[in-house]
Amino acid sequence: MRRTILSAALGLMLLSNPVMADEAALSALQNAGVELTSEQANQVKGASDEQLADVMAAIAQSIAQQQGQDRAEAQVQAIVQAIAKAKPDLIQQISLAIVQAAPQMEIAVATAAIEADPTAAGPEQAQEVLAEVNPAEQAQETPAQDAPSQNPGPANSVVAVVNPPSIGGGGGAVSPN
Repeated sequence: MRRTILSAALGLMLLSNPVMADEAALSALQNAGVELTSEQANQVKGASDEQLADVMAAIAQSIAQQQGQDRAEAQVQAIVQAIAKAKPDLIQQISLAIVQAAPQMEIAVATAAIEADPTAAGPEQAQEVLAEVNPAEQAQETPAQDAPSQNPGPANSVVAVVNPPSIGGGGGAVSPN
């Protein structure tokens, strides 16, 4: 009798773990402010780890189609960051599935994944993605590597100096050609 009760309890515990993990993903999405329909929430809650990438891709695709670009990017970034916290071992698979379903969200997905785990891509790749998304901000944060010390601009910048023509026609060198 005792073994039967222990076996039943162990079986229930094993069955409840995947449900709790999916509830963790749903909770992370809701806490991140991701707007889900009740159907989408149920899909996330009922998805196994193998199914979660497809569910997230479908949600991201729906968001990308129904919302404006800026709003969609913010929602997709929130999805990626929430899933990175709740299911860090699945973030690469989920990110790829989202990009395949909604290619216009590629930069948003990459940015969110790097912001969630900056060491995942390596420092060079992280800087490249972040610079592509916001070049002005990165130019201020990244010191020049190849430029002279008196020019604190980014390493790949080009500085052009334009001298206006002198008034009165004099003072400039004239080419004999």
